[in-house]
This record gives sequence, structure tokens and C-alpha cells, in this order.
Amino acid sequence: MRRHLPLILAVFFLVLGSALVWAQTGSASVYLPLVAKNDSSQPLTPTAEPTPTNTTPATPTNTAGGPTPTNTTPATPTDTTVATPTSTTGPSCDITTGYPNLQGRNLANCVLPNASLTGANLNGANLNGANLFGAHLSSANLTNASATGAELNTADLTGATLSATNLSGANLTSAKLNSAVMTGANLFGANLSSANLSSANLTGANLTMATNLSTATVTGVTWSNTTCPGGGNSDDFTPHTCVGH
Repeated sequence: MRRHLPLILAVFFLVLGSALVWAQTGSASVYLPLVAKNDSSQPLTPTAEPTPTNTTPATPTNTAGGPTPTNTTPATPTDTTVATPTSTTGPSCDITTGYPNLQGRNLANCVLPNASLTGANLNGANLNGANLFGAHLSSANLTNASATGAELNTADLTGATLSATNLSGANLTSAKLNSAVMTGANLFGANLSSANLSSANLTGANLTMATNLSTATVTGVTWSNTTCPGGGNSDDFTPHTCVGH
């Protein structure tokens, strides 16, 4: 009996501990090992789950490596149509308008080769630098007109009136000037190569530095107070002429 006393005591205390646990919990559940109790008699409040953060994917940024492209819509082109000039002071090369009365017209630098201007009234017209190669100007009135540097090569000026006309520097190569009235005309530096001046009236004309007069036809020309290419006056020579002077 004494030999089994420790075992008996162990069973006793085990039964006693189970009874105490049953008394405290009021439960008839199977004995569980004693564990540490929460100091608070209240049940633990479950911890709320964390509110999920916004998982909406961010708007992707430009990954092309360059700057964000701007609007590439092409701009509306502006109107590039050249307006029709309304000014009447500039050159108008339309010789059909108003023909044959072209008095005072500005035809400077106009290109009018072989133009038909027979009998036209070009009194006071501006023909400076105009290209009138082979133009038909017979019986035309060019009184007080200016045709400096004009191209009149092979032009037909038969019987034309060129009184006080400025023809300085004009090219009159092979031009037909027979019977033309050229009183007081300015032919300073003009090219008269092979020009036909038969019966032309050169009274008071200025031929200073005109070239190639020696190749021109001068039969029946009226030389009176004409300034010759060399600067002399036709009246100072006998016979009165500028040929060779």
C-alpha cells in the first residue's frame, strides 16, 4: 500500500484539478490542459481587416522616350491666291485693251515681240526696257514716249512719229525707220546697226555716242542741227551730215 501511495496521490490531485476547472467554466467538456487566461474577462474583439488600397492601374505615362506629342493636326492653310492688282500705275502689258489709243500707257519691261501696234497712239507711253522685237509700229505716234533700253530689233517704224521720243540705249538693229519723223529724238547710245533711216527727219535729234551709224541706210535723211555720235553738229560739216562724224 505504501509502495503505491505516490501514484494514488497523483491521481487524486489530477481528479481534484479537473473538478476545479469544471467548477469555474461550468462545462462538462473533456479536460483540457490549463492555459493562461486573458486578464480581461471580455472576449477579444477581432481585428478589422485593413481597407484595401486603390488597385486601379495608373494611367500609363509616355514611354516613347520623347516628349508627349502635341496636336499634329495640320493647320488650315491660309489663302495664297495672289490678289489681282487694282493699281493702274504699274505696267499692264495687255495692249488689246484700248487699242489703238494707248496714250500714256505704262508698258515698261513688257515682252511684246511681233506686237501689232500699227497706227497706235503711244503718245507719252512708257516703253522703257520693253521687248518689241519685230513689232509692227508703222505710222504709230510715239511723241514724247520713253523707250530707253527698249528692244526694237527689226521693228517696223516706217512713217512713225518719234518727235522728242527718248530712245537712249535702245537697240534699233535692222529697224525700219524710213520716213520716220524723229525731230528732237534722243538716240544717245542707241544701236543703229543696219537700221533703215531713209528719208527720216533727224532735225534736232541727239545721236551722241550712237553706234554703228556707218552701217545704217541714211539716203535722203534730213540732217539739221543734229548732234552727231562724236559730239559735233551736223551743220558744221559739209555736206550737212553726221555720217563719219
